[in-house]
Amino acid sequence: MLQVVKHKSFGNGVVYHLQTPEGYPIETTDTFLPIETINAVGRKTNILPGKDFGSRADRWMIGVSVMSGCPVGCKFCATGSKFYRNLSAEEIVEQVEFIVNNNPQFNPQDSKEFKILFTRMGEPLLNIDNFCQAVQELHDRYPFAVKAISTVGVRNPYAVQRLFYLASEIPNIQFQISMHTTREDLRKELLGKVDKFSLAELADLVRTWRRIKNNKGRKVTLNFTLVKGYPLEVLILRQYFDPQDVFIKLSPLNENKYAGQNNLIGVIEEQNIL
Repeated sequence: MLQVVKHKSFGNGVVYHLQTPEGYPIETTDTFLPIETINAVGRKTNILPGKDFGSRADRWMIGVSVMSGCPVGCKFCATGSKFYRNLSAEEIVEQVEFIVNNNPQFNPQDSKEFKILFTRMGEPLLNIDNFCQAVQELHDRYPFAVKAISTVGVRNPYAVQRLFYLASEIPNIQFQISMHTTREDLRKELLGKVDKFSLAELADLVRTWRRIKNNKGRKVTLNFTLVKGYPLEVLILRQYFDPQDVFIKLSPLNENKYAGQNNLIGVIEEQNIL
């Protein structure tokens, strides 16, 4: 059973530091936003007017870890400083149940959007069997939930096929790829030592994903944390990806000691005000 070590509250939610029975760290988040933020197309900022951050009855998002630590080693990510172990399917599901049970005044089914994001600690494609089992169990419990997976695109053909099969069986899976730059050489440098798919291979994955019946209406998100010296070149992006298939999300660099040690400087100066 997971234990709470500490937590930090902020304007629109809580971040929890949990730990496994043997004391390994896990990060789990409980956040919410106004429903109007669900459509981000054309938005030039993440600033919300006034102090209206919405509630869990609007957009309720639970972020879970699939590992304790991470072996990928992205240069700007504190999680990648250590890797302890994969989490079991039960431990992944338990994080969601912990957040839901911690908010008895809200019913996930009553939220205008209820979203489970596998975006905290760990790389899902390196824990694919436990990840898929957890998604299936969470779908059985919360069939209305959007499930969002984010990957750096680890070269693991078995995991990709498992993911494609899962998406063909379960609706409402949102696929996100951590890109951060369009330069192949710099992407390898920035996103750690694990072998990753090339841009051409990632584009093939996107096209295959979009052909899956459950995913035809949902674009793949390409995430870019913009860092000086690691460019996002629109012409290269357009060379590989069809705008009808992808949504581009730009984020500021989360400043931490690991980003500082690697002399990384963010391009977007405006930080999340929440």
